[in-house]
Amino acid sequence: MKSNNERRNVRRVSTLAGTLGFAGVLFWSQQAAAGSEFHARTEASVGWTDNIALVADDDPTKQSAYVAQLNPGFSWKETSQRFNSALDYTLQNVFYKDDSQRHSSFQQAFGQLGATLIPNFFFFNANGSYSQVLIDAHLPANDKNFFNVTNQTDALAIAVTPSLQHDFSQAHFEAIYSRGRVDYKRAAGALVAPNNADTETRAVLLKDVDDDALLTWLARYESQRAEYTQGTQFRFDRANAELGLLFGRTFRLIGRGGRETDPAEGLNEGGLDISTWEAGFRWQPSARTVTSAFYGHRFYGSSYNVQLQHAAKFVSWMLSYEEGPLTQAQELIASSAAGNAPVGGGYIPPVQQVPGQAPGQIIPGQGAPGQAGLQLTSQVYVRKAGIGTLRIAGSRTDIDLSVFDYRRNYVLATLQEERQDGATLAFSRQLAARMKFNISVSAAETALGDGAKYHDTALHTEFSREFSRNYQVAISAMQTRRTGGVAGTGGPGYTARNVNLSIRAQY
Repeated sequence: MKSNNERRNVRRVSTLAGTLGFAGVLFWSQQAAAGSEFHARTEASVGWTDNIALVADDDPTKQSAYVAQLNPGFSWKETSQRFNSALDYTLQNVFYKDDSQRHSSFQQAFGQLGATLIPNFFFFNANGSYSQVLIDAHLPANDKNFFNVTNQTDALAIAVTPSLQHDFSQAHFEAIYSRGRVDYKRAAGALVAPNNADTETRAVLLKDVDDDALLTWLARYESQRAEYTQGTQFRFDRANAELGLLFGRTFRLIGRGGRETDPAEGLNEGGLDISTWEAGFRWQPSARTVTSAFYGHRFYGSSYNVQLQHAAKFVSWMLSYEEGPLTQAQELIASSAAGNAPVGGGYIPPVQQVPGQAPGQIIPGQGAPGQAGLQLTSQVYVRKAGIGTLRIAGSRTDIDLSVFDYRRNYVLATLQEERQDGATLAFSRQLAARMKFNISVSAAETALGDGAKYHDTALHTEFSREFSRNYQVAISAMQTRRTGGVAGTGGPGYTARNVNLSIRAQY
């Protein structure tokens, strides 16, 4: 049996091999690419805030401060018939007047790669991100890294996913293997040292090759694993079969049945312990409208899954609700795969896609931008998450509304449910050919397992003016406020206002 040190060394070698493989295939794709885009950018700004450390309004240590930033970065895309890759990087440098010890640098990066190694047979995907992640939800989140708050840690997430996919005469076959790694970096002033984690997903799918047939069938098996360097080891297996019956040309009844792991019998045991079933429908009256809804029973009780999506010329909307067991490391890796790596809090999509299922919608996992989030944890939980969006796009005016509800029901009975829900309304107006005005208001409520409850609101406005194709000047103002909490949990309420003047250049 391997020792813990041996397993850690294996993980380090695997992570290094995956990283080198990702870089190697990225380089290979560059050589074979038919099209390439590279854009360098820089943003320089100076701002002022009346509460640099986000302390309580009546705290005698409350300070105002001038904050300057210099943020160079670039985006790069390579495309060809068989290879696609993208990389976006920002180096954020924050400077505080009269207090050089507070100067900080943050890195944010996101990369993706897709490669068809053997057409209609062998494929390779990789994704990675480097971002800042909230540690303690009792304490303030550092919105866009502007404030002097150390309640976060850097997080490197990377995953490589080779897959076999082939259409036979009567069936479509997929076999997917994904290996991921989350490496939390201990930052100066961080409250805890989070546990690094390895994740692994195996999935096999066999289904009807004709998705429009009168009777469709599908069989799949999935096994996912997450292992933290200290503490939690989680394995979850699931196998099921599906039958679909078409009514008319657009409405299909679907039934699913199978077995899955019951984590209550052991978090790291896996196995097919308990029977599950789902029943529902999929309705697609046009290419612009897709609707599906399912009700069933899983190891945690009644389960629901809803996907509604409609797009028109001026109005589009989406409603999504999904449930399932996983860990926070798996969510962070999945966010990289969807291209939504969080920076100081952000939206997290569902866990890596299971073959044969529609891609999941982006859902919140650490709070709306600028708001609080949930605890950084290695525990296993059932995520119950929904999001709704509405977009009205006019010739000069855009209106966006989003609402979300996110819950973590921890598998261990000793931990209480945590949740966060909120909404954001944004209005954008093109005042002239080169002038634009934006305003947004957001609110979120966070309830933690120890009884602490916080209400966060934020108001943000920005006026921007383009002076040429490559240069833009913007002035913005924001107010963020927190109320609530319980005695003894820390994290006092606060109010902070800030204004910012920035010059942006892109080449």
